[in-house]
Amino acid sequence: MKPIAEISNLHLHRRTVRYARVEQRAARALLSHLHEVRRRRVYAELGYASLWEYVVKALGYDEGGASQRIRAMELVATVPAARKMLASGELSIAKAAVVQSHFRAESVTDREEKVRVLLEVRECSVRDTRELLKRRADGV
Repeated sequence: MKPIAEISNLHLHRRTVRYARVEQRAARALLSHLHEVRRRRVYAELGYASLWEYVVKALGYDEGGASQRIRAMELVATVPAARKMLASGELSIAKAAVVQSHFRAESVTDREEKVRVLLEVRECSVRDTRELLKRRADGV
């Protein structure tokens, strides 16, 4: 395999697209595995006080990255539409975490309402999602 600096622009583009797809598949798999680790309490069996501590110390994520993945995992585990949107690329881990934080803060429990929100933010950036959810929370 040629060093990255020696490949053509087209080859570089194709490899970059391929790696992005691999990363996205890995992210979905990670969320599924985190859900199962939480369900089985594997983190406790390994001596970690919480799933968050496990994600930071055993998996090597920083504190914000750990929180983001856990929130995204919670959303995907409880809302099948979120799982489908993550698989299709309409929902990122970052956006899923923002949406789940909103659902928690606003005590949103109705599944249909959650799906409505997900559909509303599916084409938004993370920044726009935050703004939209803030307006919703403020009743605007």
